[in-house]
Amino acid sequence: MSKIQWAISITIFFLSSAVIFAENKDFGQINGLIKDVSNGEKLSYANIVIKGTKFGGISNKNGYYFIENVPAGKYIITASYMGYKESSKEIIVEPNKTLRCNFEFEPSPIQLKSVSVSAKRLKFERDVGVSTFTLRKRDLEKVSVVGGEADLFRSLQLLPGIIASSDFSSQLYVRGGSPDQNLILLDGITVYNPSHLGGLFSTFNTDAISDAEIMTGGFPAKYGGRMSSVLNITSKDGNSKKFSTSSSISIISVKTLLEGPLSKGSWMASIRRTYFDQLLKNTKFSFPYYFYDGMGKVNFDLSANTNVTVAGLLGEDVFNYTIEEDGEELGQLDMRWGNRGLSAKWLQYLTPKLYGEVLCAWSNFRTNMNLEVFKSTSSFRDEVIDYTVKGDFTYALAPNHTLDFGFDAKSITFDFEVEMDTMKLMDEVDTAIVRTFYLQDKWEITPLLFLQIGIRPTHFTPGSRFRWDPRLGLKYRLAPNTVINASFGFYSQFLATVGSGEELLNLFDIWLPSGENYDPGLSKHYILGVEQWISNSLNFTVEGYYKTFEHLLELKEKGTFDDDAFDTGSGYATGLDFMFKKTAGKFSGGISYSLSLTKRTFNDTTFCPRYDQRHNLNLGFEVNLPWGLSTNLKWQLGTGFPYPGVRGRYPRTEYDFSGDSTTTDWRYITAPRDYYRYPIYHRADWGLKKAFNWKFLKGEGFVGIMNLYNQENVFLYIWNTEKEPPERIAVTMFPLFPSIGFNIKF
Repeated sequence: MSKIQWAISITIFFLSSAVIFAENKDFGQINGLIKDVSNGEKLSYANIVIKGTKFGGISNKNGYYFIENVPAGKYIITASYMGYKESSKEIIVEPNKTLRCNFEFEPSPIQLKSVSVSAKRLKFERDVGVSTFTLRKRDLEKVSVVGGEADLFRSLQLLPGIIASSDFSSQLYVRGGSPDQNLILLDGITVYNPSHLGGLFSTFNTDAISDAEIMTGGFPAKYGGRMSSVLNITSKDGNSKKFSTSSSISIISVKTLLEGPLSKGSWMASIRRTYFDQLLKNTKFSFPYYFYDGMGKVNFDLSANTNVTVAGLLGEDVFNYTIEEDGEELGQLDMRWGNRGLSAKWLQYLTPKLYGEVLCAWSNFRTNMNLEVFKSTSSFRDEVIDYTVKGDFTYALAPNHTLDFGFDAKSITFDFEVEMDTMKLMDEVDTAIVRTFYLQDKWEITPLLFLQIGIRPTHFTPGSRFRWDPRLGLKYRLAPNTVINASFGFYSQFLATVGSGEELLNLFDIWLPSGENYDPGLSKHYILGVEQWISNSLNFTVEGYYKTFEHLLELKEKGTFDDDAFDTGSGYATGLDFMFKKTAGKFSGGISYSLSLTKRTFNDTTFCPRYDQRHNLNLGFEVNLPWGLSTNLKWQLGTGFPYPGVRGRYPRTEYDFSGDSTTTDWRYITAPRDYYRYPIYHRADWGLKKAFNWKFLKGEGFVGIMNLYNQENVFLYIWNTEKEPPERIAVTMFPLFPSIGFNIKF
């Protein structure tokens, strides 16, 4: 069967499903929103049950739930959510009518046990979402990086299949994919460079994040444009009940979060800035670098069925260095790079069974570098401008059958310029147009078997290329507490970053479209896993995966940005991911382990890329102690990354005929790219927090130690050739680093 015939068959299947599962008009329907009563935040995956019946539902990411085909009558409906008090209401369902029933939960430190099926349990049983993890604000606060700063990307690296290349980089390498193969979204804004200071920090302030969902493979047809993973970040809506503010200061930065109510809505604003440049100013330790970032959101409920949100992102790294020699100023280096973005989303519940959202977003990543030395100036500028219009809709065909569909249109401009003394050496402007439509059907075939099938046709220019990208997901309940998950899919990527694949550290990315001379990247995901439900707070997951990569691009050794600047290659990644997690109680945390192998082939040479790590083990725990104390410990262990290194050397003698003399020097033989590996990496981080509450102030103080036992992990090797024989010197990563700080809420 051809691809076109296959696509037509799927479309007919979708349409026939809509006819088969027609609405039953002899029954009533119930819908509503689930919110936190203290701040108005919507709660996803809350559990709603009609007592004495088999009817129930789960709230979606927007806090919305829908229960249909409920016989007319009087009932007690109960809603529950972990960490909140259970809520019940008496309702009357009338034939052919929809009852609106909203819930507002009160936070509770005690998890009630009266509800036999929790929201997590329903998600475990019915959600066809392989390789997916959701982190909420509380999860993010458990992991700190330099100076006690909590960081989203560092938290994600505790999950299986996700690694970082060093202490100096928070960039994500997901199941053998490179960082440019990850789709990063903040409230619908595509973020092209999600890191500060070469990757040491991510550009997202954890105080302003509501939740972050990471899909390490097999993601559904709703998402596309990247080959490896999707990170979908949602910022807080803001407190719709009262004005509040919180501030924190650490060794590295100071940050503030403001939020409060509006008429029929709420708002939130967060800003962070590092201050080493000011603290060490005019000292011999001066460090002419800082970064700042901010996130904001405005949220309106225009009606019971209409919500509008406007969200924004702003961040920049600034490095301003004066070049001096013997006290004399020779020149100036000014570098600035950062993200800006804005999105507007209209969420509409069109009918109780049909809801959707339309989003317009603008994203801009820009880099500027200006160098002035001896009255000679040179400048470098790179910019990515992304305009997106996207629509996502969900229609409930039946209680056990939903249809998702939507569109995604992008215009991405890549502007690259190099200038020297007013003479332009390079001035390239490219524009890529991406048009996408998707269909996805989720069907509960039996109470034990769930099927999710979708397709994502995409047209891309320049080059006028077309991709179908089919997706398939399955969930089967092998036993009451055991499910099997499986997924298969095609994932296309029409842009990539410039790089040779061997950089240990990069300040920023330079993005380019595939262009007419290169085929877009393509990855195929094959995933099979087992998930074991141990208790409401304990679960275990193991997943095996195999990924292929086609049409990979890598900058040639002496490449310039012309039509023949890249080598093309292929590759694969395979592995096993294990995860054991405890989510509640005085003692919580998890253990993850990954066994993986990644290979790339360029110019008929097959090798392991520099981010290939055979074994990776992560342990992270938090213990709640008396007197408002809590302590956490994180420990990481991983095998070393590959590097080429020096394999040997030989003397080379040259004869100078004019001077009748000879000169001899040593030439070094470089090994293949994956010939050597750095030593095993391991590091422990420890933290202690103390909560306090004094008059109108509440918050916590914290102390922490990064690299608790001062392990000298190797970042790279350099050679001292002045010694005989040459001496190999290890450049190590972060040493033991203590931190202290405070978080204060008003």
